[in-house]
Amino acid sequence: MLKNFLSYAYPYTSAYGFCRDKVAACAKHYVGDGGTHNGINENNTIIDEHGLLSIHMPPYYDSIIKGVATVMVSYSSLNGVKMHANHHLITGYLKSKLHFRVSNNLQLYLHYFAVI
Repeated sequence: MLKNFLSYAYPYTSAYGFCRDKVAACAKHYVGDGGTHNGINENNTIIDEHGLLSIHMPPYYDSIIKGVATVMVSYSSLNGVKMHANHHLITGYLKSKLHFRVSNNLQLYLHYFAVI
């Protein structure tokens, strides 16, 4: 949670601030990775939708608005659902609501892991 807070609270540390020619910024670890149970890596984040959108999602809004090139999906779970299999948050939210557009190669990657 702290790393997400820092990205949101200090926009100069976000993806835009570090973009340079021929470098692709990546927003990692979509979404909720900083709030896993007991802070255990690749564990489960238990949170309601309001908490997810207000605590964990703002750094991704910021990065996408500023033109981040890629988004890496977290290895953690959200309310018991592995993020790589979370169709609602990857296809429904990241792609449809936030309008994050992916290249063909990344679409194939997401298709394999996210069951698009």
